[in-house]
Amino acid sequence: MLKIYILLICVSFSLIHAQLTIKPEVFLQAETSLRKYMDEGTPSCFVYEITGKEKIPMKVNVPVDEVAGRYVVLMNSRSKTERIYSQNENKLRSIALEDIKKYFVDEVSDSYKITRVGFEYEQKNEKIDIVGAFVMFHQLVEGLPVRGDAFIYMYYDAFSNIKKIEYSWLRTEKKVLSENECYVDDVSQHRNRLMQKVVEVNEDMERENVRGGLYDAILSWRMVSNDTGNNILIPSVIYLGHFDDLGITRYLSFDIVLFSKSLGDF
Repeated sequence: MLKIYILLICVSFSLIHAQLTIKPEVFLQAETSLRKYMDEGTPSCFVYEITGKEKIPMKVNVPVDEVAGRYVVLMNSRSKTERIYSQNENKLRSIALEDIKKYFVDEVSDSYKITRVGFEYEQKNEKIDIVGAFVMFHQLVEGLPVRGDAFIYMYYDAFSNIKKIEYSWLRTEKKVLSENECYVDDVSQHRNRLMQKVVEVNEDMERENVRGGLYDAILSWRMVSNDTGNNILIPSVIYLGHFDDLGITRYLSFDIVLFSKSLGDF
């Protein structure tokens, strides 16, 4: 185990002067995920077929419109009067968690995870004000978030009043894979694919003259289409990061699938 730590620290030091840095614990989180899959054999030995989308029942009587494959709920909340003056992510998360329980049925409460918080800005006379915010929840399957069209967006005004809800919720069916179909990347293969992606991101950030870092690696499902056109969920690791853009915190994310097998075989 000591060799693994030495290798991770060396890799981290080599990226200190890059546009995108990686904390050593991010490598450890990713490797722990891979070892869990390899040791337990699940969920790396099954995938989920997507059988359709679901309209979630709500606790309040409001119009729900379907727009471009998503459900949209316009709200008219005006109860809060304290303006948002800072990027207080924890406070906004707490508000969103209260709201999702207030508006959606209890069955949803165990099947989501907050994956992103963002703020909307407006500049006037060299002053930047927060004029809105959003919180993104991703749908959970087998306790893991789904990357793709499986989410709930909560949009807020400058006073943290909810203005709009937008969501897309999936119906899924488990498909167990045989031993011959289970080809999961080992630690070395995954690390190589990660570093290739980091090089690409570094090049983009260098062109934009911004710097940032990766701070988390999360087990997830990624929604993809196989060669026959069927949409399926396969296991992956989401890497989350942020960077500074003229004093404003921006976020970035990408994921690397754990399978090294052609999707056409599933």
